[in-house]
Amino acid sequence: MNNRLHGWGAFAATMMLLAGAFLLIQGIVAMTSPVFFTGAEGDLMMATFTTWGVVLGILGLLKLLTGIAIFSGQMWARTVGVVLAGISAVAQLGFLSAFPLWSLVIIAVNVVVIYGLTAGWSMAPVGGTAPEEAAYASTSYQAGHTDATRAPTQRGGAHERPDTRTGGGTSSG
Repeated sequence: MNNRLHGWGAFAATMMLLAGAFLLIQGIVAMTSPVFFTGAEGDLMMATFTTWGVVLGILGLLKLLTGIAIFSGQMWARTVGVVLAGISAVAQLGFLSAFPLWSLVIIAVNVVVIYGLTAGWSMAPVGGTAPEEAAYASTSYQAGHTDATRAPTQRGGAHERPDTRTGGGTSSG
């Protein structure tokens, strides 16, 4: 099925490409000139700079390929993207002692990628007119918004939920 990205899908794919490029660059620098990083005494948390450079370089390349797949509308790429972003965030913990600010930024970018791949996703089928695609995106947004506003609330120890049978009010449940 060929789909066109909208909103969060395009954002997540772009962030995935950026994160992949950042990791690839970080991996190359770690392999070629480890003295660039603060506290480069030769070893990181669990391995040498060369080992981390290879790991980060491979992760970066995989994230770049996954970002391209997300842009092309491949649904499997969303799952792979979430997994790679999670692995990348955890891998940055091993690099934290050498370059703390950069590692925290990359962890934050990975969290944003995960959010973008899992929340607010709307993909309209290709082939429709611009108004049809806008209506599809709006309907997707409204469905999520309605679910969020109709969520049960807690009052006085009991959960309250909207009473859908009578068109308004609340009932205890």
